[in-house]
Amino acid sequence: MIQLPYDDAAERALLGALLINPEAMRGLNLTAEDVYIERNRVVFEAMTALSARHANVDYLTVSDALKTSGKLKEIGGGAFLTELLSDTPNSLHAEDYAGIIRDRARRRRVILATQKLTQAAFNLGANLDEAVALAASDIVTTGGGTQSRHIGEVLSELYDEIEAASQNPRDIFGIPTGLSGFDGITYGLQRKQVFMLSGEPGVGKSFLAFQLCVGAATGSNGIKGTPGAVFELEMSDIATVRRSLSARAKVRSKLMRQGKITPDDWTTLTAAIEDMSALPIWLNDDTDMTTTALRAEIARLKTHGIGWVLVDYMALLKDEGGKDDNERVGIISARLHDIAKSLDVAMIVISDMTKDSWSNDKGQAALAGSRKISYNSDMTALLKRTKTDDIFNLEWVKYREDDPERVLPLRRVPGFPAYAEVRKP
Repeated sequence: MIQLPYDDAAERALLGALLINPEAMRGLNLTAEDVYIERNRVVFEAMTALSARHANVDYLTVSDALKTSGKLKEIGGGAFLTELLSDTPNSLHAEDYAGIIRDRARRRRVILATQKLTQAAFNLGANLDEAVALAASDIVTTGGGTQSRHIGEVLSELYDEIEAASQNPRDIFGIPTGLSGFDGITYGLQRKQVFMLSGEPGVGKSFLAFQLCVGAATGSNGIKGTPGAVFELEMSDIATVRRSLSARAKVRSKLMRQGKITPDDWTTLTAAIEDMSALPIWLNDDTDMTTTALRAEIARLKTHGIGWVLVDYMALLKDEGGKDDNERVGIISARLHDIAKSLDVAMIVISDMTKDSWSNDKGQAALAGSRKISYNSDMTALLKRTKTDDIFNLEWVKYREDDPERVLPLRRVPGFPAYAEVRKP
């Protein structure tokens, strides 16, 4: 049987370092599952539980916790804890030891994931696409996500989050899009959440969504750009980028297609192309995309640090082809929500709007398909026409935070696929 990689010396050194310097527990990106040797893992679990309760972590408290749980003898008694203290090379290098442990844990996950994938490949009755997606997700994401956590550990993490935010107060705590009114309502795109965007055909949902994505990749409000991915299931990637380039360079798409480019146009076009080429955006226009393939590709792109994803649009994903459309999109919306949450990305999803709601205010009922769509989105907004030709309202019909203003007036930039905010008097 193959021996999985681990490093007992690094695990013992980390435990000893934490007994000497318990402050090193704060912000330590490590789970008990990452610790391979059982008795080392038992000690680390006791330390984690103490830290979650904001109790002191030292020889006496850890020893008492292990004794209370009946595990002190299991690990070798107090003598083992004493060995940890005496054998620690340097208590200041806890993060270095943790890094070694994380590396070995990830290598184990890769080995186990590829073994499962190999078994699935040999099993002709297995769903290979699903197996590949799960293997990619297991390999790319950090482990331990399925472990249940005591509320004290969650509160400890929340405390650290609040404390970190207090050191750098700001209005936008998500991924800013550069559209200040949008960011004011949403506080930026939020990781692990789905923002559902809908509207009648022709209102410009797609180029508004891509505009938000370009803004997220560019960065604003003192926050640097966040990498992301666009899954364009309706248009080609070139058509999508052409529209964005047109808005950025102020050169009409029609003129690009006709080749009627003036010298001044060339100057602005090349400058805009240079700027956009530096954006951390990946595009995929595979029209046969399923949520399984989508998960696998997002997991792969996590190696590039992506934090947001655009799906344009949901109904074109090829899942569950034999089912009724309402049932099908309900299943798809649930899978997209799961992907956003498990892969830690903010997701913008474009959805259809029912025809009879184009001129009526039906709230979430305006979404075409199953009611499950509205349940599976964290925020839902409808892009609606107004009585003024070039003015549109982006109206939020679902929101899960406090109660900000939920209508954002937008002006279509004349002649170009872009929106500008309508400044209030």
